[in-house]
Amino acid sequence: MGNRTPRYQLKDAELTAIPVDAVISAQLGRALAEEDWKAAIRSLAKAHLDDAFSLPLLDPGFCSRIQQEVASFRSFSESSGHVSPGLLLGSRWYLNTISDRFQSMFDGLLKEVLRRVDEALFPEEHRIAYQQVYCINYEEGRDSGLKAHTDDSDLTINVFLGSPAGYEGAELLLLSPAPEDTACGTPRLEPGIYKGSSLSYRHEEVGTALLHPGDRWHAVEKLQSGSRWNLLIMALRNDAAWKRTFYEEEARHLSAKAVSYGEQRRESPGDSYTPTPAVPSCEMGAEVPFAPETWDALESLQGSLEIAKQDPPMRHIDIEGQRAREGPRERQREELGSGGSHRRKAKAKATPRYTGENIVMQLLELPVLQQLATCGVDGNVDG
Repeated sequence: MGNRTPRYQLKDAELTAIPVDAVISAQLGRALAEEDWKAAIRSLAKAHLDDAFSLPLLDPGFCSRIQQEVASFRSFSESSGHVSPGLLLGSRWYLNTISDRFQSMFDGLLKEVLRRVDEALFPEEHRIAYQQVYCINYEEGRDSGLKAHTDDSDLTINVFLGSPAGYEGAELLLLSPAPEDTACGTPRLEPGIYKGSSLSYRHEEVGTALLHPGDRWHAVEKLQSGSRWNLLIMALRNDAAWKRTFYEEEARHLSAKAVSYGEQRRESPGDSYTPTPAVPSCEMGAEVPFAPETWDALESLQGSLEIAKQDPPMRHIDIEGQRAREGPRERQREELGSGGSHRRKAKAKATPRYTGENIVMQLLELPVLQQLATCGVDGNVDG
């Protein structure tokens, strides 16, 4: 039998025993105690867009302890040759893999606090019921930015855990793309290409959370220096049976990736464990250096083909490092009588339905097919 994986021991043994009323911020605790707690929460929150709010959610001291524990767990895992791969970022650190006692702590937070915050700020018929909790960080030499994307959630809660030495850059961009920005999939944010609008949000106060629907496009600008740690709570509403197991299935998928990447790292310790797309070739060993635009076209096409096979559609599907995106709420939003913002209703109406016919049409329209057929090289590639 192989070597047994060493088990991580919490450095802060009391961390998972903190009661919910001590986990949340003092301001939020007072708001929840008000007779009209919905109005108090709305008064406490700051609206950045019609569906994006920030408010002091967690106690800063608790956030600092979480950040230190996750940093310790990261060091332990990486020194043991194990990784925790993300979907778009190199790593995400799940709290329930650090200690299963975090699960009950955050289940209590969801039931006692987060559902009430959700009810006060988001006029949805169904409340959040299922969640996934993990930490990420932007740091020099590691993940330094994040392209435009949407989340595997109905509601995303993004809490600032702190920056041990301060940071510059890595602002969160809340995007409102124009229709042409998403006509082929992921919006490209380069000047002169992106036609929509954006709002820059900087994480400053430890414990403050930014809340927004998972289907809102957002991105993270490039980190300039330092590091930024965040706690992400991805939540799904109790409006479909498949959502009960969605995060469990995704966790199993990522665990399998972690095992694979861990084996690669132990075999080649100096190699990066972040997956990269394979380079296509026309002849054995003959590489074709496609431009980024071509990779995006291939990624969009792969997503269309894979989404066509999904029921219900999932927002992230990983195909040898390529990511496709489709919202978990699209299926329920086909019938729009259940409410929700005008922006999300419009998005649901505009969501393409991937059938055999329109996939073939996409294939015929993609210039990349001509390039593949002729073994050509993009003119944008440096010689």
